[in-house]
Amino acid sequence: MDKTEQIYVQDEDRATGIVFDAPPTSMWRRVLQKIELKSEVENGRRSNPDLDPVPPEGRHWHARHYGLFWISDNVSVSGFRTASSIMDVGLSWRMSLLCVALANLLAGIIITLNGIVGADYHIPFSIQSRAPYGYYLSYLMILMRCIVGIFWYGIQTYTGAECVQSMLYAIWPSFRNVPNTLPQSANINTQLMTSYVLYFITVLPFHYVGIHKVKWLFMLKTVATFIVGFGMMGWMINTVGVSNSSLFSQGNTVHGSRFRWVFMNSFYSNLGGFTTLMVNAPDYSRYAHRRRSTYTTLFAVPFTATLVTFMGVVVASGSKVMYGEILWDPLQVVDKWTSKGGRAAAFFCALSFYFSQLGLNIAANSLASANDMNAIWPKYINLRRGQFIAAFLGAWDTGILRYTDLTEAPTLVYFP
Repeated sequence: MDKTEQIYVQDEDRATGIVFDAPPTSMWRRVLQKIELKSEVENGRRSNPDLDPVPPEGRHWHARHYGLFWISDNVSVSGFRTASSIMDVGLSWRMSLLCVALANLLAGIIITLNGIVGADYHIPFSIQSRAPYGYYLSYLMILMRCIVGIFWYGIQTYTGAECVQSMLYAIWPSFRNVPNTLPQSANINTQLMTSYVLYFITVLPFHYVGIHKVKWLFMLKTVATFIVGFGMMGWMINTVGVSNSSLFSQGNTVHGSRFRWVFMNSFYSNLGGFTTLMVNAPDYSRYAHRRRSTYTTLFAVPFTATLVTFMGVVVASGSKVMYGEILWDPLQVVDKWTSKGGRAAAFFCALSFYFSQLGLNIAANSLASANDMNAIWPKYINLRRGQFIAAFLGAWDTGILRYTDLTEAPTLVYFP
């Protein structure tokens, strides 16, 4: 056995068959014994309750929950700035919107189809992958997805830190003047590093709560971010005016073959941004009350992505008139609201985006990596432990090191 050594005691006549559990002799084995999960894995199965098919009493996600889940995923800082970033590389707002709509329509179809396996058998991707790849090769697929999820957790954590920074700017304007004590090679300043630490600390409690118990989080961030999105869009239209040529008549700056390349690159970039979520689909559909409960995904993904993208296009286009440049990040817009009333609005907008980023990072990255680690080491890692491991590895290994690749719109669009 792994955690103990068996000692067979022989009496004067015969072996009694009694087995005594001796304490492990090495320090490493003692450590493993301490961190073992107290579950059915003790019976010799390479599984645990988080990896097993979801029992009937745990299948309580209905159509409205999946609709809110995917709506909340699109209503985020990333969703607002996607088409705006495409505009910055040469496409008009109409072509940017079309590009995002087509990519999300295809993504919604793939997510829905891939989620059927989870809805029918109530298993995560890590188990589903054994069907096409076999038992052993599936571990390579799982490991690859785990690495990608950890990587993107760090990237999204950095965006979450920007939300915290905007909140701090709104509460304490003097925070803008905090001197930077970090070297230029760090690719981050003291203000953002402080925000990064605060964001990381405040999101940890949400990793403790199981994904099947945080439906309220997705509802909260959907409602709050939609209010903020419509509010920013209405404010921009009221301030700039819909008749302004720079708002709705901004044409393409690339033409011919260059236009086609930019459009297809942007299309595949937007579709690629959903790759993790396409693969992750069974991780969420496994909680479905019935198969058709997941069908709302087919409509929620493309509709909300297009709507939120349009909001971002309006805000970004209007920002060119107001500030002289396209601000493709909505947080850059709210950071310019420095009046007393403007700071209050900026705080609530940033807070809404904070919850949006929190839900997105859990849904797209930490849970996926946790499921993968759960499948690789079921004896020691469950979903809760896996999410904490993904958080620490992602936030402090990849987040700061690689965010420098996303500081400009073109690199955001073409980021691998």
